[in-house]
Amino acid sequence: MAGFALSLASLILQQKQGLPVLWIGTAEIFREAGFPYARGLHAFFGIEPEQLLFSEAPKLVDALWIAEEAARMTAFAAVLLEIRGSPRLLDLTATRRLHARAQSAGRPVFLLRQAGHAEPTAAPVRLIVSAAPAASLHRRYRQEPHGPARTIHTGVEPR
Repeated sequence: MAGFALSLASLILQQKQGLPVLWIGTAEIFREAGFPYARGLHAFFGIEPEQLLFSEAPKLVDALWIAEEAARMTAFAAVLLEIRGSPRLLDLTATRRLHARAQSAGRPVFLLRQAGHAEPTAAPVRLIVSAAPAASLHRRYRQEPHGPARTIHTGVEPR
């Protein structure tokens, strides 16, 4: 899921050069999943480490407040809010507020929910993303009969 979000962030950063992406999460999220590796950000997504800022909030209510405030700021190319599960605080009203602020500022806000259940939200688009099964090296790189070798990506790259 994080790899997909980083791919989207990479595309946004190409359009809005000079502005960083803000990744917001609770202490629980970053303790469990960790932070992206700087060399991997560049190698897999073309994102320089200084283009990605992190905000670690002690509680979900704080993370939601940071996301709402960041969504209306012009200092960020995009905002990613990563949470775990289906907390009550992230109800339809909270997602409407996030969506309204992002829409009025003209910037995307991505809500990454790990292990969450389907619930009503104000999100205009919902995607269900999961990792693809790992492939062996001989399946990832192959020689084309009429051309040079090419890389075949078989799924979302891990953080």
